[in-house]
Amino acid sequence: MENRLETLKGILMDLGIPREELHPETLLHGHLGLDSVETVKLALEVKRKLNIDLKLGTRNDMTLAEICSIAATNSPSV
Repeated sequence: MENRLETLKGILMDLGIPREELHPETLLHGHLGLDSVETVKLALEVKRKLNIDLKLGTRNDMTLAEICSIAATNSPSV
């Protein structure tokens, strides 16, 4: 999970989010306040780098750990 988490943190830092705000329990919308454009960019990069499709609407807020767990389930070799 650590490699996936670091990959996810890298994606979010590329969107301008400071590393110190990124923890496994951080919520994408509730804590980080991602807007719709950032959410789409995140989903595209997660698809490209972690090979998973995520539905990241504001009604389906997820933690970084939850995304990593989905990535582990869908692509155990990542």
